[in-house]
Amino acid sequence: MKLRTNFVLLIITTMLVSSCSSTKSTEKKIQTAETTYLDAMEAFNDEDYLSAMKYFEVIKLQYPASQFADDAQYYTAEINFKRKEFILAAFNYRLLLTTYRSSEFSKSAYFKQALSYYNLSPNFDRDQKYTYEAIQSLTDFYVAYPNDSLSKEALNLINELKNKLARKVYETGIFYKKQEMPRSAVIYFDQVLEEYFDSIYHESAMFEKIAMLHWMKKFEEVAILSDSYKQMYPRGQFLTQLAELSTGKK
Repeated sequence: MKLRTNFVLLIITTMLVSSCSSTKSTEKKIQTAETTYLDAMEAFNDEDYLSAMKYFEVIKLQYPASQFADDAQYYTAEINFKRKEFILAAFNYRLLLTTYRSSEFSKSAYFKQALSYYNLSPNFDRDQKYTYEAIQSLTDFYVAYPNDSLSKEALNLINELKNKLARKVYETGIFYKKQEMPRSAVIYFDQVLEEYFDSIYHESAMFEKIAMLHWMKKFEEVAILSDSYKQMYPRGQFLTQLAELSTGKK
C-alpha cells in the first residue's frame, strides 16, 4: 500500500513539474519575442539598421503570430526606406498591408509605399513605370483616406507626377517640331491637351498645336483654336505670337 501511495505521489509530482515547465516555457517564448522587439527598436532608434533588421527577421520567422509581428514587418520596410532601398521598401509596405490588414501601421504603410514609388520616379525623359505606380498608389491612398491630413500632400504629389508625364509627351511633340514633322508633333500636343488638360504644359501645347496647324496651312482650324486659346487664357503668354500668326508672320 505504501509503495502504491509513493507511486501515485511520484506521478502527481511529475505532472506538476511538467505543467510548471510548460508554463515557464510559454512565458519564456513571450518574453523572448518582447525582448527581441525591444532590442530591435533600440538598434533602430540608434540607426544601427543592420542589427535592427536581424532582430526584426527573428520576430517574423520565430514569432509570426505574436503581437510584434506587424511591427517587425513595418520597421523592416522603414529600414529599407531610410536606406533608400525603395523597391524593397514598397514591397515590404505592401506585404504589411496584405498580411496584417488591421495593423495600426496600415495608413502609414499605405502612404509610404506611394512615397517609395515617388522616389523611384525618374527624370521625364526616362521610362515612367514607377511614375505611374506612384500616381496609382497616391490615388488609392487619397480614396482610402480622403479626410486625412496627408491627403493634401498626396494630391500635390499626384499633380507633380502628372506634370512630369505631360512634359514627356510635350517634349516629344517639340522633338517632331524640330524635325519639321508637324503632323507627328500635333499628335503629341493633342495628347497633352486631352490627357493632361490640368497640367502646366497645357497652354504651351495649345499654342504649339496652333503653330503646327498654321505651318500646315490649316487656317480655319488655326482661327477656331486661337479663339479657344484667347477665351481660356485671356492673359496668355502667347497672345503676341498668335497675333503674328494671324497676320501671316512667321
